[in-house]
Amino acid sequence: MTREMMEDLLRRVTHLLEEINELQTNSKQMDELFLNLETRANDIEITLNGLQQNVLRLDQRIATVVERQLEKSTNKFISQGMIH
Repeated sequence: MTREMMEDLLRRVTHLLEEINELQTNSKQMDELFLNLETRANDIEITLNGLQQNVLRLDQRIATVVERQLEKSTNKFISQGMIH
């Protein structure tokens, strides 16, 4: 093997090592991005669960208000019927 061939081989190996380093760096960045994405997805799930609970509570409160209004209307109707 001549000196030129060895230098060329060394350049190629060096270039390959640089590419491997870049791939490792990109892989670490991708891992970080996926971890951040997973964290955000978990946060969204927690938020959606909280919103669902809020909607259920609101639904219960609305049902209670409607029920009370119906009772008042019924009582008023009965009272008016008794008076007349």
